[in-house]
Parts: sequence; structure tokens; C-alpha cells
Amino acid sequence: MRLVKFKVMNFKTIDESEWITTENITCLVGENESGKTNVLTALLKLKPADKDTKIDLISDYPRHRYTEERKIAPTKKFIEAIFKFDELYKLNYKTPQKPIINEETGEEEQQPDLIEEFEFEYVKVERYYSGDYKVYGIINETDIDNEERYKEIIENKDNIIKMIPKFVYYASYANLSSELYLPNIISDLGRYDTLSEKAKNKAKTLKVLFDFVKLSPQEILELGQESQSKTDDIINKESNKKKEREIMLDSASANMTRNFKEWWKQGNYVFKFSADGAYFRIWVSDNIRPENIELENRSSGLQWFFSFYLVFVTENAGEHDNAIILLDEPGHTLHPMAQKDLAVFFNSLAEKNQLIYTTHSPFLVDPMNITRTKVVYAGEDGKTNISDNLKIKKKVAQKSIYPINSAIGITISDTMLIGSKPIIVEGVSDQIYLTYIKRKLMKENALTFEQELVFMPVDGTKNIKPVVSIITGKEEELPIVLLDSDTAGEEKKKSLKKNLYKDEDENKLLSVKDYLHTKVEKAEIEDIMDENFIVDAVNREFHSELEDFEFDNKSKKSIVEQIEDFAKENDIKLEEGWKVKIAKRYVSKERNDNKNIVDNWKKLFSKFLEDAD
Repeated sequence: MRLVKFKVMNFKTIDESEWITTENITCLVGENESGKTNVLTALLKLKPADKDTKIDLISDYPRHRYTEERKIAPTKKFIEAIFKFDELYKLNYKTPQKPIINEETGEEEQQPDLIEEFEFEYVKVERYYSGDYKVYGIINETDIDNEERYKEIIENKDNIIKMIPKFVYYASYANLSSELYLPNIISDLGRYDTLSEKAKNKAKTLKVLFDFVKLSPQEILELGQESQSKTDDIINKESNKKKEREIMLDSASANMTRNFKEWWKQGNYVFKFSADGAYFRIWVSDNIRPENIELENRSSGLQWFFSFYLVFVTENAGEHDNAIILLDEPGHTLHPMAQKDLAVFFNSLAEKNQLIYTTHSPFLVDPMNITRTKVVYAGEDGKTNISDNLKIKKKVAQKSIYPINSAIGITISDTMLIGSKPIIVEGVSDQIYLTYIKRKLMKENALTFEQELVFMPVDGTKNIKPVVSIITGKEEELPIVLLDSDTAGEEKKKSLKKNLYKDEDENKLLSVKDYLHTKVEKAEIEDIMDENFIVDAVNREFHSELEDFEFDNKSKKSIVEQIEDFAKENDIKLEEGWKVKIAKRYVSKERNDNKNIVDNWKKLFSKFLEDAD
């Protein structure tokens, strides 16, 4: 099952949040004390993997309301979450029927329950401070925002609770010492439940280390033990045991070195595990310092990432099975470039587990997948707010949004530093669609991308010139600009040709209208996409009870104009950012796009790549 969205209420500093959509990776950005940890904690307590995690009314319930509401607090829910089944969930659903009056006797007669078979695509799960759950079946996506269509499931509730993913929470990783005394390790692992929190963190990291080595500390200790009696037979047996231990540790060292290189790009490190009597040691060398140095004498960033890597790689097939990973401020001690490596590591983790993490670092915000990012901020009343809207105008939210703006600025810088090729587009929806197209073409090996394409939204045609000026100097090559073919786009194209791009090849200024499969005027980015899937996304977003939106392929109006006309006719208010929401819905599913449309995408991307080095 996959988490689609969640909502937190009545929890610590959160009175009630918005519905927050989730993807394979979801990033919660906010400054310190904004309440990011509270969001993760509420999710954790929906279904914790750790049996020691309990709902604590005194510490979890909003403090400012506790005295007044403590008697009714157990009846309050603190989280709602909607999950999508991997396959349709079939259920014989009973609907109790009202009794009827017998016309002859005048008495009420109870009617049998109405039994219907439903196939649910989604399920909504609520959890209460009492520990109880409520579960509602949702037939399909169009019903998600219509609670009147929800069907409460009672008899099969426990089965569904077992099916939903558990939540695994990590806030800290204890850095390992380079020299570990095996008897102490054996003792700590044997009395794990009685350890302090700090000692538990270290013991957890030690456990996964030895799981990775595929030996128990007890076995390593026993293989190295020596007898006081030294007959030839005993000496030979002890020598063979030590040789076996050395081979096993060398094999584990080589495996660690090989796998670690895939994720940590800040150096070419070689690990060596060794054991001497009752001591287990970790050594590290690299191409700059080829001598073995104790792990604890390497950088704190390397130590942190080593522990982090061990926990995730080792536990991935165990504790992380059918789990959603919650990371609180991961990698905050790492160098910025190392944080970028960590973000790459997240992509690998998300192939098997959904990942939700908090940060206030711009280096852990992915500007190429900005829709993953949610804003967490404290209002003037001190209460935590969570939002999908990255353009919040409220002053209290600006510090939380700052890392997102910084991440976009860093990407602009990266295009100059690492040779990526920037493509200027008008808005975020352009970025979402074009990123989707790029991934699809890459997946199908339709084009060879020798240079990374970075789609940079500038929030309208008015910002194109200043952004171009930022990312290029006097001697630098001007970037390609893709413009809508509406009035504003056409006028901007003429203006750029006369001024900034007057000496440039005409292929630097591209128009959407040249890559259409329909004959529409004033075309926008949506018109190069498959209109059938745009229509599907619109109807899922609007949930109009009057009628469904239909695209008129005989009209010369763009699909955006047709949507706006439809909204006006049906008294639907188009909120700011509605095109981004449609774009997110379009790319949220694997689509079998029309071949003619894909051919036009290839032509467009060939233009992007035409002068790539």
C-alpha cells in the first residue's frame, strides 16, 4: 500500500493541518521550532514499527487545550491518512437497513442487512487517542474528497490495519568508535531495553554493523579466543579459527567498500574490519591518505554517513519491509556537497520504501522535484501549519520557505559549475510536464542525454530576462527559452529577438505551437501533452457534480482556455496554482501517451539537445 496524503490534528502544536499529499519522497521544510518533528511523530503513531512507541495523552495532546478537554481527549483523533491499495480490495459490505412497520400488526420488523460487493481502490485510516482506529473504504480517486461516499469498514478493519505500512522513525545515529570491546557489546545488546536513549542509539548501530558483517559479536569473540593449554592440536585449531575470522572480515570489508562507493561521492574510501582478541576495529583509508586511520579520527560527516548507511542497507529487508521511513533532520552535520550525495541516496531508498524527511537545508531540497516539498511553519499564535503551497505570502512562513528559494538558486549556480544545460520555462507546471517527458524518453531510450537538462521556471515571461542575466555572463552562451504561444509568450519572444537574443540562433527561442498534435491557437504547455490524460486529471481535481469536463478537439481554443470556460460555466473557482495541481495529477501515474504526441516530444527535446556538448 502507498500513502497518498495525510492530515494531522489535535497533536502537540498542531490544531489541524491541511491535507498534505505525499510522493515516494516527501520533504518537510521549516525552520527550527516550526513543528516539523511533531508532524513526523503524529505519522509514527498512526502505526509504529517500534512496539515501545505509545500514544501519550499528556505529552501528545495540545498543551493549551489539555485542561479543558482532558476528559474528552481520548475520543479525539490525531491523524487521518489515505492509502492506495496495491490491488483493488474486494469486500462484501453490509449496510444495516431500517426496520419497517408491518401493516397488519403495526409492529416494527427488522430487515436483513443489505449485502453489496465493493472494490475499493483507496482506504482512509483514522487513529484516536484511545488507540482505536476507524477505517473507511474509498471506491476510486474521484471519491477521495467526497466523504459522503466513504464506507466505514468494521468487520474487516483489523485486516486492513495489518495491511497498511508501519512507520519507522529515525532522529539520530550514534557514530561508532573505531575500537569496540566485544564483551561490552554483547552485554549491551543483551540488555537493550534497559539502556539509556543515547546508549540505545549506539547499540542499534552496533547491531546493524554486525548484521552487515554477518557474524555475531559472540562468534567473533569465540573465533579469536585462545586456550591456556598449547598443544599442537589446539594451536592448529585456534590458528584455523583466526584464519576463518580474518577471511570473513576481509570479505565483509570488501563488500562494505564496494557498496559504500555507490552512495558516498566525497572520497574513494576503503574500509577494513579487523579483530584482535576481544577487540573489533574499523579502519578507513583513501587515495589521498592510503594509510589506515581509525574511523573515529575521520570527519564527522563520514562517520555519520557510515552509520546512516549501515542502518538503512542492513535493515532494508527486515524492519523496513512494508514501511514508510521517517527521517528527522538527516545529515545536518554534513558538508553541503555531502548533503547532495545524501539526497541521491534517498532516491535509492525510495525505490523500496516511501520516505518522509524534515530539513532546513537547501541542499536537501530537490529543485527538480519541487512538488515533493511541503512547508512547515509556526503561525503568530505559535501553532504549526503545514502546506503544499510554496508561494505562501504570510510573513511567518518566509523563513521556512527560504531553503526552497535557496535550492532553486543553487540549481542556477550548478548549471554553471557542473555543465548542466538550463532550459528557461515560464512556470512550475512547465517544469513538471517537461521533467515527466524527459524521464519517459530516458526510460524508453528514445534519446541520448549526454548533458543534464535543468528546467528552470521563472514565474512568468516578465522574469525571463533577469534570470537569463543571472545564469549567463557577457561571454557565456545564452540558454534556450521555451515560451507558450499565447499573447504574452509571443510578445516576449519578439522582444527577446530584438534585444537579448538578437545575435542568437532562432533555435534558442522555442514556441510550444511548433510541437503540437492539434490545431489550437494560443497554445500553452498543456497542449503538447495528451489531452485525454489532461481531461482525466481535470475531472479528478474538480470532482464536478454537474458534468465532466470534455475536450473539444474541433475547437481552436487551447485546453487551458477550455478548462477556464468549463470552470466558469460550472461556477468552479480556479484557485491560484490550479495548473500545477493538474500537472501533478497528470504525472502521478504511469501513462501510455499517444505515439504522435511522443514523436513531437522527441522533436522538442532534440532541439534542447542540438548544441549540447
